[in-house]
Amino acid sequence: MVNSHSRGEYLDDPKFSPIFETLQALDVPLYIHPRDASPQMIKPFEVFGFKVGWAWAAETGTHIIRLIGNGVFDRFPRLKIVIGHMGEGLPFALDRIDNRYYWEHEMAGTAPKLKRKPSDYMRDNIVVTTSGMNFTPPLLMTIQTLGIDNILFAADYPFEDVRASVKAIDDAPIAFSDKRKIFSENAKRVFKL
Repeated sequence: MVNSHSRGEYLDDPKFSPIFETLQALDVPLYIHPRDASPQMIKPFEVFGFKVGWAWAAETGTHIIRLIGNGVFDRFPRLKIVIGHMGEGLPFALDRIDNRYYWEHEMAGTAPKLKRKPSDYMRDNIVVTTSGMNFTPPLLMTIQTLGIDNILFAADYPFEDVRASVKAIDDAPIAFSDKRKIFSENAKRVFKL
């Protein structure tokens, strides 16, 4: 687990490749947890009351986009990254991320450098947790977008009530087998428990 950037540096820098080589060789995931935005991007996020609810998600989501956009998952196709808070907003923007990625390249007259669509990397290389997102609409949308096998239960303890986190999944209008995957089976598979 890392708390996103390290002194303003992101893991897409080639000097961090040995970390990904090791993770892929061991077939273990890396959990990227949010933190304050990097020194390069902190200023726009200095709005009191929105640091944890928005700035941390934007910072971690940006880290994932950097990993995708700079080809980390093309170089390490079996690499798994876990992020929290229902994917830090990324599942909700995947269609736009895909179509604007290609649109930007078309407008610039350049060829896309990724081997696949950005959303493919999200589905194949990113696993998300439910932490701090204790209501049904984001859960259902994330299931539809990323697939049930890419969602792990998590309670954002001590910042969230664990009982409310469990109840949110228990009350969700999904099959018991899907609840079982979220609560335990997916974590067993992802973390080799």
